[in-house]
Amino acid sequence: MRIALISDVHANLRALEAVLLHIVSGGPVDAVYHAGDVVGYGPEPTECVELLNKECAANIAGNHDHGVTGKESIESFNPIAVQAIEWTREHISKEALESLGSLERARKIEKHEILLSHGSPAFADRWEYVMSVLNMKTALEATSERFCVIGHSHMPFVTELDKEGNINPYGKGPGKVYIKPDSRYLINAGSVGQPRDQDPRAAYVLMDDESIEVVRVEYDIEATSRRMLDVGLHLALSERIKYGF
Repeated sequence: MRIALISDVHANLRALEAVLLHIVSGGPVDAVYHAGDVVGYGPEPTECVELLNKECAANIAGNHDHGVTGKESIESFNPIAVQAIEWTREHISKEALESLGSLERARKIEKHEILLSHGSPAFADRWEYVMSVLNMKTALEATSERFCVIGHSHMPFVTELDKEGNINPYGKGPGKVYIKPDSRYLINAGSVGQPRDQDPRAAYVLMDDESIEVVRVEYDIEATSRRMLDVGLHLALSERIKYGF
């Protein structure tokens, strides 16, 4: 098994292309799975929907995807996120919008013992962030799959629940987390398009039969930042991708 886990593309085409190229540069993969938020914040919503549809074996919805399609109220979103959602609604193609609307909130991949869930699977009725050890344990205890893959916080990590019920949070690296036969894992794939862990490089996770690894990829951040301003997205969005916050 060799699979790639990505999340939170947020309509950043250059970052997505760089990540997909990096994935295949290491050899063939069995599948690429995306854990939600295809759109929002970034300047290429249609292109990212189309590329993910082409390259991903499974793709689920995030809160921004539901905000754009109208499945989620945007009243709780901050004003800059609302502006980006409204911009996306005006610029996304009809076909891409319909594709977003068809995405599930969660999906089980039985072949690889994976549950995809944008936020914590412990709270299926809302988009819950997983930011603490307690949140991590709650999320893992709410699932039965060996691997639970999430996004939403834009901060990659790998956390193990061992056979004794202990939580071991490994963080974002460096190095690989080696898979133990009797353990289960919560994996945050980070963000392709808008990292928030003070590292502006695009993030994804590579997993094989032995290990789980958070990977970072350089892309043309300045070009994306300029594009965001050119199309009328907020200055704060174009600046934050330069610094990873």
